[in-house]
Amino acid sequence: MGAQDHAFEAYTPQDIELKNNIFTGYMAQPSISSPTSVLDVSNIYEQNLSLVGFVDLVNKDFRLQHNSMAVGTGINTQLAFDYNRSSRRNNLFDVGAYGYDGTPASDIPTLRIITPSTHEPIRKKAVFVEVELVNPLNIINKVQKVQYVLNGKIIGTDDLPKVTEHWIGAQKLKPGNNEFYAIGIHDNGQITRSPSINIRVYL
Repeated sequence: MGAQDHAFEAYTPQDIELKNNIFTGYMAQPSISSPTSVLDVSNIYEQNLSLVGFVDLVNKDFRLQHNSMAVGTGINTQLAFDYNRSSRRNNLFDVGAYGYDGTPASDIPTLRIITPSTHEPIRKKAVFVEVELVNPLNIINKVQKVQYVLNGKIIGTDDLPKVTEHWIGAQKLKPGNNEFYAIGIHDNGQITRSPSINIRVYL
Protein backbone atom coordinates (compact mmCIF):
# COMPACT_ATOMS: atom_id res chain seq x y z
CA MET A 1 0.00 0.00 0.00
CA GLY A 2 1.23 3.45 -0.89
CA ALA A 3 4.22 2.11 -2.84
CA GLN A 4 6.23 4.65 -4.77
CA ASP A 5 6.40 2.55 -7.90
CA HIS A 6 5.00 -0.96 -8.50
CA ALA A 7 2.09 -2.71 -6.77
CA PHE A 8 4.62 -5.42 -5.93
CA GLU A 9 8.03 -6.45 -7.20
CA ALA A 10 9.68 -9.85 -7.57
CA TYR A 11 13.24 -10.22 -8.83
CA THR A 12 14.69 -13.49 -7.54
CA PRO A 13 13.65 -16.89 -8.94
CA GLN A 14 10.73 -18.10 -6.81
CA ASP A 15 7.14 -19.31 -6.88
CA ILE A 16 4.66 -16.80 -5.40
CA GLU A 17 0.99 -17.27 -4.53
CA LEU A 18 -1.06 -14.09 -4.08
CA LYS A 19 -4.63 -14.59 -2.91
CA ASN A 20 -7.17 -12.16 -1.42
CA ASN A 21 -4.76 -9.20 -1.28
CA ILE A 22 -5.44 -5.49 -1.81
CA PHE A 23 -2.82 -3.53 -3.74
CA THR A 24 -3.49 0.20 -3.71
CA GLY A 25 -1.69 3.53 -3.76
CA TYR A 26 0.93 2.30 -6.23
CA MET A 27 2.31 4.08 -9.28
CA ALA A 28 2.65 1.17 -11.71
CA GLN A 29 1.56 -2.42 -12.31
CA PRO A 30 3.48 -5.36 -10.74
CA SER A 31 7.08 -5.85 -11.84
CA ILE A 32 8.05 -9.51 -12.15
CA SER A 33 11.42 -10.74 -13.41
CA SER A 34 11.77 -14.12 -15.10
CA PRO A 35 11.89 -16.92 -14.04
CA THR A 36 9.65 -15.91 -11.13
CA SER A 37 6.23 -17.62 -11.22
CA VAL A 38 3.20 -15.84 -9.73
CA LEU A 39 -0.22 -17.35 -9.02
CA ASP A 40 -2.51 -14.30 -8.85
CA VAL A 41 -6.03 -15.10 -7.60
CA SER A 42 -8.81 -12.83 -6.26
CA ASN A 43 -6.58 -9.82 -5.66
CA ILE A 44 -7.65 -6.20 -6.00
CA TYR A 45 -5.50 -3.68 -7.86
CA GLU A 46 -6.79 -0.12 -7.38
CA GLN A 47 -4.38 2.80 -7.62
CA ASN A 48 -6.77 5.23 -5.92
CA LEU A 49 -6.71 4.54 -2.16
CA SER A 50 -10.05 6.28 -1.59
CA LEU A 51 -11.93 3.92 -3.92
CA VAL A 52 -11.14 0.68 -2.09
CA GLY A 53 -13.69 1.26 0.68
CA PHE A 54 -11.70 1.29 3.92
CA VAL A 55 -13.44 2.47 7.11
CA ASP A 56 -11.06 5.36 7.87
CA LEU A 57 -8.17 5.77 5.47
CA VAL A 58 -6.82 8.92 7.16
CA ASN A 59 -6.44 7.15 10.51
CA LYS A 60 -5.24 3.91 8.91
CA ASP A 61 -8.32 1.89 9.81
CA PHE A 62 -8.24 -0.66 7.01
CA ARG A 63 -11.37 -2.54 7.97
CA LEU A 64 -13.93 -2.73 5.16
CA GLN A 65 -17.02 -0.61 4.65
CA HIS A 66 -20.17 -2.44 3.59
CA ASN A 67 -19.84 -1.08 0.04
CA SER A 68 -16.15 -1.90 -0.34
CA MET A 69 -15.15 -3.65 -3.57
CA ALA A 70 -13.34 -6.18 -1.33
CA VAL A 71 -16.47 -7.49 0.42
CA GLY A 72 -17.50 -10.94 -0.76
CA THR A 73 -15.11 -11.02 -3.73
CA GLY A 74 -12.41 -13.32 -2.36
CA ILE A 75 -11.88 -17.06 -2.36
CA ASN A 76 -11.61 -19.60 0.44
CA THR A 77 -8.00 -19.70 1.62
CA GLN A 78 -8.77 -21.90 4.65
CA LEU A 79 -7.97 -19.04 7.05
CA ALA A 80 -10.48 -19.08 9.91
CA PHE A 81 -9.56 -15.65 11.34
CA ASP A 82 -8.67 -12.25 9.94
CA TYR A 83 -5.87 -9.92 11.06
CA ASN A 84 -8.04 -8.70 13.95
CA ARG A 85 -8.59 -12.29 15.12
CA SER A 86 -12.25 -12.08 14.12
CA SER A 87 -13.86 -15.19 12.65
CA ARG A 88 -14.24 -15.22 8.90
CA ARG A 89 -17.86 -15.57 7.79
CA ASN A 90 -18.91 -18.98 6.51
CA ASN A 91 -18.99 -19.16 2.70
CA LEU A 92 -18.35 -15.41 2.38
CA PHE A 93 -14.77 -14.50 1.67
CA ASP A 94 -13.50 -10.93 1.68
CA VAL A 95 -10.28 -9.60 0.14
CA GLY A 96 -7.72 -8.03 2.45
CA ALA A 97 -6.48 -8.44 6.00
CA TYR A 98 -9.84 -7.67 7.63
CA GLY A 99 -13.13 -9.42 7.02
CA TYR A 100 -16.30 -7.33 6.87
CA ASP A 101 -18.56 -8.05 9.83
CA GLY A 102 -21.76 -6.33 8.71
CA THR A 103 -24.45 -7.24 6.18
CA PRO A 104 -23.51 -10.43 4.30
CA ALA A 105 -22.37 -9.64 0.79
CA SER A 106 -24.63 -12.37 -0.65
CA ASP A 107 -27.65 -10.28 0.40
CA ILE A 108 -26.57 -7.28 -1.68
CA PRO A 109 -26.82 -7.16 -5.49
CA THR A 110 -23.56 -6.23 -7.17
CA LEU A 111 -22.93 -4.39 -10.42
CA ARG A 112 -20.85 -5.40 -13.40
CA ILE A 113 -20.15 -3.31 -16.50
CA ILE A 114 -20.72 -5.38 -19.64
CA THR A 115 -20.39 -2.58 -22.24
CA PRO A 116 -18.02 -1.08 -23.27
CA SER A 117 -14.98 -3.34 -23.37
CA THR A 118 -11.75 -1.90 -22.02
CA HIS A 119 -9.60 -3.85 -24.46
CA GLU A 120 -9.81 -1.56 -27.48
CA PRO A 121 -9.30 2.23 -27.54
CA ILE A 122 -12.17 4.20 -29.06
CA ARG A 123 -12.50 7.46 -30.96
CA LYS A 124 -13.77 10.51 -29.12
CA LYS A 125 -17.51 10.05 -29.61
CA ALA A 126 -20.61 9.25 -27.60
CA VAL A 127 -20.21 5.93 -25.79
CA PHE A 128 -23.02 3.55 -24.86
CA VAL A 129 -22.56 1.88 -21.47
CA GLU A 130 -24.56 -0.99 -20.03
CA VAL A 131 -24.46 -2.32 -16.47
CA GLU A 132 -25.55 -5.79 -15.38
CA LEU A 133 -27.12 -6.33 -11.97
CA VAL A 134 -25.55 -9.50 -10.59
CA ASN A 135 -28.32 -10.64 -8.33
CA PRO A 136 -28.28 -14.32 -7.26
CA LEU A 137 -31.09 -13.88 -4.74
CA ASN A 138 -33.47 -12.09 -7.15
CA ILE A 139 -33.88 -9.02 -4.95
CA ILE A 140 -33.92 -6.36 -7.67
CA ASN A 141 -36.72 -4.55 -5.82
CA LYS A 142 -34.20 -3.65 -3.11
CA VAL A 143 -32.26 -1.49 -5.55
CA GLN A 144 -33.60 2.02 -6.07
CA LYS A 145 -31.29 3.38 -8.74
CA VAL A 146 -27.95 3.15 -10.51
CA GLN A 147 -25.63 6.12 -10.88
CA TYR A 148 -22.93 6.36 -13.53
CA VAL A 149 -19.61 7.94 -12.54
CA LEU A 150 -17.02 9.17 -15.04
CA ASN A 151 -13.69 10.55 -13.84
CA GLY A 152 -15.06 11.10 -10.34
CA LYS A 153 -18.28 12.88 -11.41
CA ILE A 154 -21.84 11.52 -11.54
CA ILE A 155 -22.99 11.87 -15.15
CA GLY A 156 -26.36 10.12 -15.00
CA THR A 157 -28.88 8.21 -12.90
CA ASP A 158 -31.33 5.43 -13.83
CA ASP A 159 -34.14 4.07 -11.70
CA LEU A 160 -34.35 0.29 -11.38
CA PRO A 161 -35.46 -2.16 -12.47
CA LYS A 162 -36.49 -0.21 -15.59
CA VAL A 163 -33.08 0.38 -17.23
CA THR A 164 -29.39 -0.06 -16.54
CA GLU A 165 -27.86 1.74 -19.49
CA HIS A 166 -26.59 5.20 -20.32
CA TRP A 167 -24.99 7.26 -23.09
CA ILE A 168 -21.80 9.17 -22.28
CA GLY A 169 -21.63 12.28 -24.44
CA ALA A 170 -18.42 12.80 -26.40
CA GLN A 171 -17.86 16.14 -24.67
CA LYS A 172 -17.58 14.35 -21.31
CA LEU A 173 -14.72 12.12 -22.43
CA LYS A 174 -11.13 13.31 -22.38
CA PRO A 175 -8.32 12.04 -24.62
CA GLY A 176 -6.45 9.19 -22.93
CA ASN A 177 -7.76 7.29 -19.93
CA ASN A 178 -11.26 7.78 -18.50
CA GLU A 179 -12.25 5.96 -15.30
CA PHE A 180 -15.85 4.75 -15.29
CA TYR A 181 -17.86 2.84 -12.70
CA ALA A 182 -21.45 2.43 -11.56
CA ILE A 183 -23.01 2.80 -8.11
CA GLY A 184 -26.12 0.96 -6.92
CA ILE A 185 -28.24 2.68 -4.25
CA HIS A 186 -30.53 0.39 -2.24
CA ASP A 187 -33.77 1.12 -0.45
CA ASN A 188 -32.11 0.46 2.93
CA GLY A 189 -29.47 3.12 2.27
CA GLN A 190 -26.68 0.71 1.40
CA ILE A 191 -24.46 1.38 -1.59
CA THR A 192 -22.61 -1.03 -3.83
CA ARG A 193 -20.35 -0.20 -6.74
CA SER A 194 -18.96 -1.98 -9.73
CA PRO A 195 -15.25 -2.40 -10.32
CA SER A 196 -13.79 0.49 -12.35
CA ILE A 197 -13.08 0.17 -16.05
CA ASN A 198 -10.79 2.33 -18.15
CA ILE A 199 -12.29 3.84 -21.32
CA ARG A 200 -9.33 4.73 -23.54
CA VAL A 201 -10.10 7.53 -25.99
CA TYR A 202 -8.08 8.91 -28.89
CA LEU A 203 -8.87 11.86 -31.15
